[in-house]
Amino acid sequence: MSGADHAGALELKFRAMLAGLRREFPPSTESVRFGGRSMSSGEMVALIQSTLDTFEAVHQAEGAFRQAVVNRRRAMKGSRSIYEDAVFFLKHQLGKNSPRLAQFGVALPKDRRPPTAEAAAISRAKAAATRKARGTLGKRQRLALGRPPEPVLQVLGADRQPLRVAGEGAVDAAGQVSEGPEPSGTD
Repeated sequence: MSGADHAGALELKFRAMLAGLRREFPPSTESVRFGGRSMSSGEMVALIQSTLDTFEAVHQAEGAFRQAVVNRRRAMKGSRSIYEDAVFFLKHQLGKNSPRLAQFGVALPKDRRPPTAEAAAISRAKAAATRKARGTLGKRQRLALGRPPEPVLQVLGADRQPLRVAGEGAVDAAGQVSEGPEPSGTD
């Protein structure tokens, strides 16, 4: 296929030819031979322009097509929700398992088949392995462990010695609170 057989290449050649004809041959009534017939240079330019108009019509149609595709993509979210709402309405009116739904293009839900004994055993083994790997415990298993001891707070000073809190005893190195001397007051 030569370059002139491709529509884009042919269009470019026609555009260059039209520009050259308009520049070099001003419109006149003088007759010239073109394509085996006699015509004026203005008629020749008009003939080439009409050919270019067909290319332009294709460009405009392609642009309109691309814009229509963009518009459709934007509307798809709303269209899907409208469809889902219509399916919900039909299932509510006719019943979710009604064979009449097929008249509206709505597929019936597939029957749920119970898993085979082999599939159920594999599923239980996978679940047990996951629980073991993640250290997941059930309610009764957690209760059997007993409650952890309450955390003890020990506040240390800049010298890394336990601080005495006013009104409370000091916290010793073992984390035990010892009662301090009672405040002496004069009454």
